[in-house]
Amino acid sequence: MQIQKYLELTATVARDRAIETVSENAGHEWKNQAMAVFRNMQEQEMTGEDIRLAAEEKNIVPHHPNAWGGFIMGLVRQGYLIPTGKYRAMKTRKSHGRESKVYIKGNK
Repeated sequence: MQIQKYLELTATVARDRAIETVSENAGHEWKNQAMAVFRNMQEQEMTGEDIRLAAEEKNIVPHHPNAWGGFIMGLVRQGYLIPTGKYRAMKTRKSHGRESKVYIKGNK
């Protein structure tokens, strides 16, 4: 049982490090633009995909698609997004209707 816990821990650490690296490489300008889009969103509930699609409508796209994961994770960790415990099917075809967490905006 201890080895399983160790493997889970190392997998989580590896994931977080990879997300952090991609997010750092996205640059401050992209993050600031994405944050401006997020702050202007009026929806009560949203998914990370909703934020990405709103940014893409304004031609705000990171150097790598995985940067969105780091951006959304950062919003959650900083209290800008709060998970509701709900999930919603994603909208884009490439996501194949995968379930995605639903968030509400925090008080920041």
